[in-house]
Amino acid sequence: MTQRCRLLARAQISGEVRDPGFEFELADGEVGPSRTIVAAHETIDVLNDSKRIHPPLVDEPLYQVFINGEWVVPVLPGRG
Repeated sequence: MTQRCRLLARAQISGEVRDPGFEFELADGEVGPSRTIVAAHETIDVLNDSKRIHPPLVDEPLYQVFINGEWVVPVLPGRG
């Protein structure tokens, strides 16, 4: 089964750059275009020799999925 999807930002799909609003289909379990963002600011562990603690990175979807008559932003695997 496939899911109806719509782009929220410019992205490359099937080798072509598409503009926001472009509709496409994804197979179940397939992940569409996304960008990696920093989830929080980095911190400095002052008690442990002032080592930098790198923040986690998460993938932000650049598309919406049409579910039950409305567009929703999907939650990508590995993202709470």
